[in-house]
Amino acid sequence: MALSVYWTINALILLAIAVSAILWARLLHGVVRQKRSWAEVVPVRPRPRPFWTPADFLVMFGTFAVLVQLFPRLLMDQGWIQPTADDPEAVVSLESRIAAVTAMIAAGLGALTITLTWLRLCNRDAWRLLGLLPTKQDIVLGLRGAVMILPPVLLISFAASYFVPYEHQVLDELASSPHPALFVAIFAATAIVTPIVEEFTFRVLLQGGLQGMVDRNIDAEGNWRPESHWPVVATSLLFAVMHYNQGAAQVPLFFMSLGLGYLYRQSGKLAPPVLVHMVLNATTLCVLFAELQSGAVAGQP
Repeated sequence: MALSVYWTINALILLAIAVSAILWARLLHGVVRQKRSWAEVVPVRPRPRPFWTPADFLVMFGTFAVLVQLFPRLLMDQGWIQPTADDPEAVVSLESRIAAVTAMIAAGLGALTITLTWLRLCNRDAWRLLGLLPTKQDIVLGLRGAVMILPPVLLISFAASYFVPYEHQVLDELASSPHPALFVAIFAATAIVTPIVEEFTFRVLLQGGLQGMVDRNIDAEGNWRPESHWPVVATSLLFAVMHYNQGAAQVPLFFMSLGLGYLYRQSGKLAPPVLVHMVLNATTLCVLFAELQSGAVAGQP
């Protein structure tokens, strides 16, 4: 069963790569031969100029940095997380691993809640202006973006891994203990919470804040449209650098971030980049878990 799931997921990935190649060929044909503008691919949506600044990015980042140290310590004091600093080779229980992942989830959601509360105090209409409320159009854009962005990113990741091995602490944790309960906890953290927290932090607060600082033109109807492109590149560089401990992952993550930044720049909504990020992380986790389970079924080490 696990082996069939593993090959089914890989077949779907190959199908997505083929579909993506066709869509990219059609897109490039339209741009080169029909002289379409890249701005026409996803038209910029007019919206109010961001009221937040990159300083709010620092609020979110700093809050998370504190909570990601505080929550594991609290759970460790309660005996839910097993300390391993004195004995790195100690066998960590399944319950302790799940508690550690839960602490990460709590840190991310806690930082998000505190930052949103702060922004709500700054502007009573913050949630709408931040683009947090998704529409059907946002969902469709996110799914289309996943088909266009993720297959090239996966190919880049595959190529980069030949030169520098891919590393990820969470994936290593799952590989060392491929228990379904731990997979569910890691899936919730990595495929749901992390995309929301990271995209809100980098795309909305940082990129949106930079965009609002440098692009100040507002039309007669009071609408604002982003004009500069460098905030997308700057945010993507920082996003990649922040994943410095994941080996070659910085290369594909930079290109993925460019695509996510483009979606956010054009739409001004959080949902499209979050959906793409969720699909990537969910696919990576499911492939790894299916591979681990199929290896166990097949009697492989």
